[in-house]
Amino acid sequence: VKIPSLAAGTTDYLWMYYNNTGAADGQQVTSVWDSNFKGVWHMDETSGTTNADSTSNANTGTKVAATEPNPLTGQVDGAQDFDGSNDKVDVADITPNLTQVTFSAWVNGDKFVYGPNNHDIFAETSTSNCGTHYFRVYFQDGDTGTPEVALRLDANSDTLYAQRLQVWSLGTWYHIAAIYDSVSDVHSVFVN
Repeated sequence: VKIPSLAAGTTDYLWMYYNNTGAADGQQVTSVWDSNFKGVWHMDETSGTTNADSTSNANTGTKVAATEPNPLTGQVDGAQDFDGSNDKVDVADITPNLTQVTFSAWVNGDKFVYGPNNHDIFAETSTSNCGTHYFRVYFQDGDTGTPEVALRLDANSDTLYAQRLQVWSLGTWYHIAAIYDSVSDVHSVFVN
């Protein structure tokens, strides 16, 4: 919900309607996210080969095929089922601002494959630089065999921060968020 202002100590209030098909639809989808948001993908499409961007930037993602990834029920609304093999959603070049980046997603794994290959949750790459990862959030096998969610800024750097997951259950929803701020030298990954 986006409103102009809501002052403390006043009688201002909001009305919210649930399951009232007669209520007026006052949504303004593209005005919810300000210019700091480069892209917001709900991935709730049930058909087709695109995933819409909810910001006014219109950075629509293109799927490999209508069922790759495959639409299904998600934590909040719809979701996409990435098979861990070839599924991805490509978004056209967005001018990056790598001085400050925040990423978040709901993730539910039905299988985890550990080993030398990491499994990206999100990766912003540059095709002009041989696919170097400039901002990447991914699963990796930790030193003790415990899965981790990690943040890396490029293919040649060390992992900046890894959140080791002591309990990682298949078929369970996890909220993952990663932040990087080069100005204040803050970088973290949060799980739940």
